[in-house]
Amino acid sequence: MLCQAVVLVATIPLTVQSAAACAMCLSFQSAQREAYFVTTLILLAVPLGIVGVFALWLYRAAARAKRGRPRLGVPGDVERRHPPVERGGA
Repeated sequence: MLCQAVVLVATIPLTVQSAAACAMCLSFQSAQREAYFVTTLILLAVPLGIVGVFALWLYRAAARAKRGRPRLGVPGDVERRHPPVERGGA
């Protein structure tokens, strides 16, 4: 237990130095800080948006399949809804 406490106390200065190594985190210029935060938000939002769109697509596909409605654009779908009209020959 004492050994763990010594190791913990010994590593605290290393963590403080590594935090100071980030040039953007400790920037006092508002433009740099704002750019850092905006970039962080974008990097968080893009993957979440992709996953959200994919989940919505899956939800809608499952709901459509549950209702028994075929997906539009499937080959043969037009023929099922509108059978070909036979014309009299000349």
